Amino acid sequence: MIERQDAAKRSLTERRTRLREEIRAADDLERMWPLEDLIDAVGLIVVTKKRLMDHFVATGKRQISLRELMDMCLDAPVEGLDFMMSPLLRV
Repeated sequence: MIERQDAAKRSLTERRTRLREEIRAADDLERMWPLEDLIDAVGLIVVTKKRLMDHFVATGKRQISLRELMDMCLDAPVEGLDFMMSPLLRV
């Protein structure tokens, strides 16, 4: 069991490294990436990754650009309220 967990962790680390290199090589904020690839490249913890994937499945989105992901991290006014919050935090 420990060996399988270690192999899975190594595999994910290699995947993350390969995806990051591919994203850097593309050097394009507008390029659309498969959600799972982009989320894996970011290296989110499991619960955050799951909730974000659930959100995108619910919205019917299968691809996202780096710009869209970055925009989700920036504060924006909350409709009907008098403060700002990151759209990602609302997810």
